[in-house]
Amino acid sequence: MRSDTQLSKDEFRASRDWQTDPFSGKRTPDIDQRYSAGHEQTKNGRRYHSFSGHERNHLFLNKSGSDFQDVSALSGLNNAADGRAFVIWDFDHDGMSDIALVNANMPLLNIYRNEIAAEHAFTAIQLVGGNRTASPSTMSNRDGVGATIKITSGETTVSRTRQAGEGFAAQNSSTLVVGLGSAQRIDRLEVIWPSGAMTSTDDVECDHLITAFEVPGDSIDGSGFDMSDYVPSIRQTYEIASADQLTKFLPAEVARTNSSASEKALRMYTSVATWCLACSEQIPQLKTIRKKFTADQLAMFGLAADPIESRAKLNEYIAAKQPPYELLLPVSSELEQFRKLTRKTLLTEDIPTTVVTDTAGNVLGTFSGVPTVSDLSRLLPR
Repeated sequence: MRSDTQLSKDEFRASRDWQTDPFSGKRTPDIDQRYSAGHEQTKNGRRYHSFSGHERNHLFLNKSGSDFQDVSALSGLNNAADGRAFVIWDFDHDGMSDIALVNANMPLLNIYRNEIAAEHAFTAIQLVGGNRTASPSTMSNRDGVGATIKITSGETTVSRTRQAGEGFAAQNSSTLVVGLGSAQRIDRLEVIWPSGAMTSTDDVECDHLITAFEVPGDSIDGSGFDMSDYVPSIRQTYEIASADQLTKFLPAEVARTNSSASEKALRMYTSVATWCLACSEQIPQLKTIRKKFTADQLAMFGLAADPIESRAKLNEYIAAKQPPYELLLPVSSELEQFRKLTRKTLLTEDIPTTVVTDTAGNVLGTFSGVPTVSDLSRLLPR
């Protein structure tokens, strides 16, 4: 817990406004601890406190340096999770920058793989400054933080700066991956070091890893630049876990009435209750999903999450709201299985939550709220 002098005065910290739990409306002396930790552990799971208003993430695509295109929804980054920090790094070494996103709630970690067409050229650059000690020096720091890189190919020059601490409690990869579009070769590569020194090399191949040294003698041939392969010679493939490794969720009613469904179809189960405001607010997103996928690709079900609610009351809700899913009334064991899944993977039983399976009932993903079109597209069999 914080103990610095910037904390609010004792009079306010003892007030009803500060000590009132925003979830239950009750006063509690543990409010400081819960806010400083960012969450509260209860017998029903973990509840999170957001200080950013659950703002949506945005991703803008650079259109050859002339404009930006908002691809937030298409990328899947525009999700309901409460984002905290992200880093950019090329985790699969294919020359395209990927994103790792950490949320305050669940899912805790999201990895977004860049799948833009692979024919675009790139170069990957690492920097090695001249100062290798912890003492002041006229040479640049070991990692080259603050250095500017200029890459010229034809009439185009691209500049990048090696930075540190670009995100909230996060650090991007020290390897800078720079896209070069349709370039065949790099005419000139310059590094302007924080010390003021400048090193350069000409006529460089694309699609390689270049290590630039502030002290040229530190490189293998004394040129100040080492070149090595970057893209693996054999592409790794990433497959979903085999069926025997996956958790199952298959309500008896679905198994009985949807036995003839396409083997390539996904089944999406979203918890719902008539009193749930968030459930109603998600209906437009559910309708968007329904328009994007055919019945052979996706079956949608609304899973009644409140066992007290009658079918008549639920039918009134369906008639009034017109959600695009088929209503399911699970038996108690099926509802408990759904809750265990969300507790285990999302650390919550809040509604709405969504479980996505294949036709055999193998769980492919769980989501707070409703998944995006991109989330579901990635789960479709290829």
